[in-house]
Parts: sequence; C-alpha cells; structure tokens
Amino acid sequence: LQDTVVTRETLAYVLEREEEDSDQPWFVCASYSRPHPPFTAPSRYLKRYRDKVAPPEAGVAESEEPYALRRATNHRGLTDEDVQRGREGYYACVEFLDDCIGELLAALEAAGALDNTVVIYTSDHGEMLGNHGIWGKAIYFDRAMRVPLLISGPGVSGTGQQVKHPVSLLDLFPTTCGLTGLPIPQGLDGKDLSKLLASPT
Repeated sequence: LQDTVVTRETLAYVLEREEEDSDQPWFVCASYSRPHPPFTAPSRYLKRYRDKVAPPEAGVAESEEPYALRRATNHRGLTDEDVQRGREGYYACVEFLDDCIGELLAALEAAGALDNTVVIYTSDHGEMLGNHGIWGKAIYFDRAMRVPLLISGPGVSGTGQQVKHPVSLLDLFPTTCGLTGLPIPQGLDGKDLSKLLASPT
C-alpha cells in the first residue's frame, strides 16, 4: 500500500540525513493518499467499522453554484448500502493512516530524530462523505473545507491546546519559518502563527 511505502521511505530518508550530519537541518513531507477515494484499507480495518458508522445527514444541499450542484448530483446512483460501505471505508482509511503516522513518529522518536523537530499534520481538503447526498470536496460546506492542523515540537507550548479561531493553510509557510528561526519573506498572504503556538492563551 502507498501509505506503508511513504512511512518506510520517509523514515529511511530522515535516518539517512541524521546519520550523515545530525546538525544539518532537514525538511521532509510525508504525503499520504488516504483517506481518499477509493476508500480502501486492509480488511482488518474495514471489519472494525462494518455496520458501526452512522448514516449520512439527509437532504440534498441547495446551492447556486453550478459546479457544486453538478458535484452534488453525480453520485445519485448509489444504493444505501453503497453509501454505508463508503462511509465505513473512509473511517477505516483514517484509522489505517493514524497507525502509519504513529509508526513513523515512534520510529523517529526511538532514533532521537524528533528531539529538535517540528511536526505538522494537515490535509488539503475535507470530505462530504455522503452528507446531503454529496461526496467529495467541491462545495463550500464545513465538512468539505475544514481540515486538521496539528503542530508540535520546539516553540509549541502545552499539549492538546486548541485554537478556536480560523487559520489557513496559507499560514503554514510563514509559521514554519517563525518556528525554525528562518526569515519570513515579504508579501506572503499567510500569517505567522508561531507566537500563538508559543502562547495559545
């Protein structure tokens, strides 16, 4: 599976860098494909969610945006069982991804490679997951637009602190610069959130 390969190769890359020169800064992006259609995962994960996922929110979304309307109606041929299995597959993918990332972080920690490392977890889009009859991302609803953004490491205060205000993925570039002590280029649209991460209150 692609996610297993990403875990293995990311770990190998970081450990090689550490072995060559542990004082040399490095950056790596472990780009996982799950959870993403098709919602497939090893069967042991799928079995955990069989008939345990709530049905989607009913109703078809109303929108004036033609593209969103087209996306909203392109899965009308799915049966109730198709929808249910798709939702179960999504949750199975999320848990499988959690385990892949957990394995990667545990191995990096054991090797001492997380001692001075900022870790950022995020995604590029959400998933409607059959809610209101819509699958995918191409509509301006919270389920499609909101993504996780978890940051830990040096310069990040506390554990499990949550910021309620909206932030953007545009903020990642200046924030990463702020956390690592690099100069922030002028003219970026995003904001440096490193001070907020240092003192969430």
